[in-house]
Amino acid sequence: MVERHPNKEITLDINKIQHLLKKYQENSCSEDEYLLVDRWLDKNVNEEQTQNDEQSMETNLSDIKRNIDRQIKVKRFIGYRFLRIAAVFLICASIIGFFIFTGNKNAEFRAKVKQIHIESVGGWIKISTPKGLTHEFDLPDGSHVVLNASSKIRYPARFLRLKRPVYLDEGEAYFSVFKDKKKPFTVYTSNCSTTALGTAFNVRSYKNENVVSVALVHGKVRVDDLKVLGNQPKSRFLKPNQQIILHTKSNQVERKVFQNTSAITGWSKGLMAFDNASVEEVVTTIENRFDVTINSNLKNDQWKYTGTFKDENLQEIMETICLTEGVKFKMLSKNSIQIN
Repeated sequence: MVERHPNKEITLDINKIQHLLKKYQENSCSEDEYLLVDRWLDKNVNEEQTQNDEQSMETNLSDIKRNIDRQIKVKRFIGYRFLRIAAVFLICASIIGFFIFTGNKNAEFRAKVKQIHIESVGGWIKISTPKGLTHEFDLPDGSHVVLNASSKIRYPARFLRLKRPVYLDEGEAYFSVFKDKKKPFTVYTSNCSTTALGTAFNVRSYKNENVVSVALVHGKVRVDDLKVLGNQPKSRFLKPNQQIILHTKSNQVERKVFQNTSAITGWSKGLMAFDNASVEEVVTTIENRFDVTINSNLKNDQWKYTGTFKDENLQEIMETICLTEGVKFKMLSKNSIQIN
């Protein structure tokens, strides 16, 4: 996990500031980029500096310059320091101009920025992601996790005894497990558990889809159905490129073989890939990727959509999918879509 130092001085590359601010406006920054701009905001822009007044902006910039000038004590470094000051001014002016251009107040704009929520409670680490954001991190044993958007996961701050339990309470995650034969690695959802020694597999469990799926990329895992009556859950073993799908309403179990790994794990690399996906899976995936809400009035919702998207925007993806499935869509607002 990347360690962050909130109090550490923040610097920005002048050549990248314009691009970064554009991404910030479009809500397409990474978590670290959001934090970087947000902390620069706290450092250099206050409520008084967001007034839509050019004279006020010039006055505030002059105040900043005077404060920096006071810190220049060695004349022989004046030329070098001047370049640094100019860089700081450019950054501050860009940020202030950005907020004037967008017509948003400092506090109002930052309130719209969504962040990863991480907390430590009673020896457990809890992580949740909002729509539009994924998160990568390492577990205490060195196993690597990519957590999809709209997901919740929890795990012990330290793996004790002979177990490595991880609870995926909602959403989707891709696990690259550190091999330890003495300590089985188990991922629990509300309906099943998946145990591995050293492998890579994907678990998807969004409540609105009424499906739990476990797909094995390499290695070997055991999937236990936790809803089976009795003390011993029913176990199923997976080989590479096999997938178990548990339909939570009917409690039926489906076993599949997949050839297109991108359809299973592509999301962790920025792809949006579908292989005979249901309408629920398509809708959930789009909602999570673009932080939108899709309302459906479909008469025929028996989709089996297949397709892959990489750099396409929301409009292009919706047009392609709806054309393929013979349905229509309408953008009700920036964050709301109707399909029928």
